[in-house]
Amino acid sequence: MVLFFILTVALLGLIPLIVFLWKKKGKKGGAAFLSIVVGVFMIINLTSVIYHAAGNERTYQERLARREALTSLRQKVADHEEIPIYPALGPNKQNYDEPAEVERLIHDFNLALDHEKGIRENVFLSWYGFQYSLDHYDDLRIPE
Repeated sequence: MVLFFILTVALLGLIPLIVFLWKKKGKKGGAAFLSIVVGVFMIINLTSVIYHAAGNERTYQERLARREALTSLRQKVADHEEIPIYPALGPNKQNYDEPAEVERLIHDFNLALDHEKGIRENVFLSWYGFQYSLDHYDDLRIPE
């Protein structure tokens, strides 16, 4: 997110340069080229911010649904109840009635969260993402 903010401020700083070049005689081609470059980068920047904001919310909701399904599945297996179909768990629905398989699914879910947290805490990669998932990391983790 920091990178998007810095890039936006830098691109806005180029607007006075474009105006200055446009007013100078013989520099209209440079100003036009620079305005096209700034416009393209602003569109890319805005698209990236919207994608990250919407993508993080969507990912969080998917993780939350998967967590709820895994928690419910663990309880139903422990109570020897009938196992319903959980769309949040994906296409592999076989062996849900085995406790070892359910614990493996929970372990894999927690490993995926750990991996995502590692990426979010990376100094270079965290510039590109919001901290939404990291802020809710403890809420999503399933105790093993």
